[in-house]
Amino acid sequence: MLESAGPNAEALVVDVVRRPTRRHPPVPLATVALQKLAATHLHISSEQCMTWAESLYQEGFISYPRTETDSFSFTDDELREIAGVQRDNPEVADYVGAMLDDSSHKFRRPLKGGHDDKAHPPIYPTKLMRAKHDNRSALYNLIVRHFLACLSPDAVAATTAVTAVFGEEKFTTSGTAILEKGWLEVYPYERWHSTCLPAYQQGERFVPKDISLEKHRTTPPPHLTETALIALMDEHGIGTDATIAQHIKTVLDRGYVKREGSFLVPTALGIALASAYEVIGLLSLLQPQLRAQMELAMSDIVSGKASKAQVVDAAVKLYTEVFQKLSLGSKEMYEELCCHLSPAAPQTSGTHAYGTGRIEKRRLVHCGVCKNPMDLIEQTEGERDTWCVRCHTCLKDYRVPNGRLNQLSSCGQSCILCGFGVLEIRNTEKQTSYTVCPYCFTSPPPGTDMESFTGFRCFQCLADCPLAKGIESVAIARCSACKQNDIRLCTGSRGAFLSCRGFPGCTFSVTLPWAKGVRPTPTMRCASCQAVMLQFNFGGMPSVPGLEEGDCVCVFCDGRLQDYISVKGGFTRDNDHTADREHANQQQQQPQQEHPAPYSLPSLRGREANNRSKPAKGSATGTLCECGVPAKQLVSRKEFSKGKRFLTCAARKCSFFQWLD
Repeated sequence: MLESAGPNAEALVVDVVRRPTRRHPPVPLATVALQKLAATHLHISSEQCMTWAESLYQEGFISYPRTETDSFSFTDDELREIAGVQRDNPEVADYVGAMLDDSSHKFRRPLKGGHDDKAHPPIYPTKLMRAKHDNRSALYNLIVRHFLACLSPDAVAATTAVTAVFGEEKFTTSGTAILEKGWLEVYPYERWHSTCLPAYQQGERFVPKDISLEKHRTTPPPHLTETALIALMDEHGIGTDATIAQHIKTVLDRGYVKREGSFLVPTALGIALASAYEVIGLLSLLQPQLRAQMELAMSDIVSGKASKAQVVDAAVKLYTEVFQKLSLGSKEMYEELCCHLSPAAPQTSGTHAYGTGRIEKRRLVHCGVCKNPMDLIEQTEGERDTWCVRCHTCLKDYRVPNGRLNQLSSCGQSCILCGFGVLEIRNTEKQTSYTVCPYCFTSPPPGTDMESFTGFRCFQCLADCPLAKGIESVAIARCSACKQNDIRLCTGSRGAFLSCRGFPGCTFSVTLPWAKGVRPTPTMRCASCQAVMLQFNFGGMPSVPGLEEGDCVCVFCDGRLQDYISVKGGFTRDNDHTADREHANQQQQQPQQEHPAPYSLPSLRGREANNRSKPAKGSATGTLCECGVPAKQLVSRKEFSKGKRFLTCAARKCSFFQWLD
């Protein structure tokens, strides 16, 4: 090609196409998208992202951060009101002011992402955060800017594509001139660069300034970034929006993977384990299908296709087969591990296997096992510092909140569940505090959704303890009056009662019979209406005939309670709970099959087909370039490949290229 062009060959412009181009703003923010943005642009782990997001939520700065919903149901006025809170935010004050002052041109309704978990809206700022030196401010402002970008108009550019013949080949280039920045003005995390071209005209000839032949080589793909890993986990159904960060943390904590800069690199232990599974024929443990099947099976429970018992039985059967195969191949597995790993160095006297680190405070709280005092220890794991309390008698460490960001002290009480001394965690900058049990912090009580917590605090606990405040966080049932909020158990001067979380907008309430104590039982639900059942402690003097001490009952369905409860706030007997109960009775009266079909874990074929036919969430294609971000899809204009689709780096930072057709 170079020789055929000749030293003084001219190029002939054969085609010039000018057209407007638009870039739409992002869809509202869901949890997985938040984790990917934080990893890419803030360079923080998904675990740190969710820890900060949960603390921002608990302090009222943002909405609930664990959601799959990426479409707003708010009205335009409500969206503008939320945006108006940021008028005093120096980061975006000018932009918000201009948007609200000229909303007819600078405000638009957000796009719909197509996902709704029916539980929580997308993530958005709920009040102004003024602390500039708070480490969480970068994450807060990312959420603010993303929300404002959703409300902004498209970015508009003029694109010119020029095709020229040089020698015997056609070459195409393009230039872009940004006309309206739109949402990109408030969203620095994505850029659209202007590239200038001379004003070529069709039929024009010119002599290229430089002609060179360069030699390049292909390179192997880099290790996965956390952003790329989150996208792949989301695409293949490994975990949920609430558990992806915990899964990544687990493989890091277990030493299967380590961080090297922004990349996640498999360790010798991780490679050895994968190789050993492969040798004994357990490739399924290295692939996403098993975990994805579990997630789909739990969705079957939600949709009523299967019961909890059916799913548990099917899962136990599957993993029993896996365990039996693992047991039979234990010798081969051990031999393969020995090929990759060196024997552990023997322990020297005075060295304990339970950890190292620096003692920051001695005799902080007592151990719940041996009752001896434990020391506060600071440890370094890779690039991060971790804190724990250490029992030198039991030779165990128990992780606790960061002692550099908080002041840790004993609150003088013991956990009634495990006997460990309770810590008071005080943030001196924000003047906030809470309490934790060192054991329960990482080993929550039974019935707790462990994967939804980054650490279990006393205010999340349901135990009969003055420090436990978790009762009011339990959703008993959906409110039948407003049909939007959950009902929670509250206590007042006249005893326990149920109240809608939407108060004062919704005044629905149910006064309960007198009892010394009333507690929800989240692990037990009514078979008719699925409400959480309540356990009454009458102190030896039952106030409801037929109700025994410690009975778990449904307030809405148990006939023994109907004459002893008082309902207010527009609730009628023709409510959803009664309808649900009647529907359940009708179902029970229908003839049942003598031998119901056994349940088997759902197939992934439908999911894989969906993944092939539609892109993954948050990206146009689901394929990542070498930068670890979603690739951009384009259409070739070259003569020999005209019309064929291909993928390339959206930011033009790497040499990624892949044909789609």
